[in-house]
Amino acid sequence: MNQTDRHIKIVLILLVLILLLLVMTFIKEYEGVKKLETLSPHETFANILNRRSPFTANDVQLIQGWMTFDYVNKIFGLPSNDLETSFDITDASYPRETLARYAERHHMNTAVFIDEVQNAVREFLTKAQ
Repeated sequence: MNQTDRHIKIVLILLVLILLLLVMTFIKEYEGVKKLETLSPHETFANILNRRSPFTANDVQLIQGWMTFDYVNKIFGLPSNDLETSFDITDASYPRETLARYAERHHMNTAVFIDEVQNAVREFLTKAQ
């Protein structure tokens, strides 16, 4: 066996090990997401977003850090400046910035900020009814 063949075998073994590590990481992350129980096991997030009925105050737990302010405004039917006013946001990045990124940039606990956004949306929807 020449040196090139030996190098190819080593590279292939490393690639297989990396693939196994990625699969194990994916499984671990998937199990972690399942334990969060933010969605029922029978309803995926995509199914929820595609449903025909409007979102209500009972749906605010669906708000997550990856969502932008604009996205939250649209799916919950808020005026475009409601969250901006509620949180006194003056950033030029509003409304295109994600909730998590905004919290990080302002040195806020992301989970607490998302809870505050959920409460603000719930309050708006409750008043609107």
